[in-house]
Amino acid sequence: MIDTHAHFYSPNYTVSEMEAHLSSNPDLTVIVTPETLLDAEQVLKLCGHFAGLRACVGLHPVQPVQHIHSIDSEEHVHSAEQAYPNRLLSPSIVDAQMAAVDALISSNRACIVAVGEVGLDFSPWLLESECKQYPTKTADSIKQDQRDAFSKLISLAQRHSLPVNVHSRNAGHHAISVLKQANMLDRCLLHAFDGSKKHALNAANEGALFSVSGIIARDQSIRNLVQALPLSSLCLESDAPSLSPVKGERSWPAESLRVAAQAIADIKDIPLVDVFRITSENAARLFGLDTLASSK
Repeated sequence: MIDTHAHFYSPNYTVSEMEAHLSSNPDLTVIVTPETLLDAEQVLKLCGHFAGLRACVGLHPVQPVQHIHSIDSEEHVHSAEQAYPNRLLSPSIVDAQMAAVDALISSNRACIVAVGEVGLDFSPWLLESECKQYPTKTADSIKQDQRDAFSKLISLAQRHSLPVNVHSRNAGHHAISVLKQANMLDRCLLHAFDGSKKHALNAANEGALFSVSGIIARDQSIRNLVQALPLSSLCLESDAPSLSPVKGERSWPAESLRVAAQAIADIKDIPLVDVFRITSENAARLFGLDTLASSK
């Protein structure tokens, strides 16, 4: 079974916890999805240590200020960092880190399966916080900055012939639009998708994949999405340590995948073994896992 999106690294888990979980689940492959450049460096080291891990490299649309190496000087104010510890991704932030991200991919290409986590986050509270911190910005200008930043990271993925592992909170159809414009719908995984069934179906018809986590056990909207989409468009994810089947508990890849797969089997009235097989085939095809295994 393949976990297509997990933050399976420190401080979310200790190395001993990771080792124990992978040892207990030898059939598990985890695609580890960092959020920052520093996370990515750790993830690549872990993937070199554990055979069951595969790496992504990318920049999440919400970046901790202390992880941003260079920001336009007029925006990078110490008091702003203290008041607002996060920055929504913009082209200037991507440009400042692009060379380092590009170099990291180039020097580790053999174990990297996607550019991610990348995408858009139009959560109202984030947009409001950014507008308050940077009064010259508007919600619309921040959204456009994110679209432009996302496009730059998609271009990076295309240069390296990699798919993208996509975050699209409160921005489902916007992310799909950017991917469609870049001709990358058939090279993307939309994780934790919270957009409409209509937009999901349109994207799926053009080859997009959608990952389902254990939160399906307590989220009717995810069950509705699974009911609407064909199994050929679905993958499994944990988003560990988030999206646990049990509210308030830390998510674990294998357990979350089993809950998600059973829910899909129940909703579609198909054997559980078929869910594991087809979602794994979908993930392996997108992320080139068979090719990666044969190249080692």
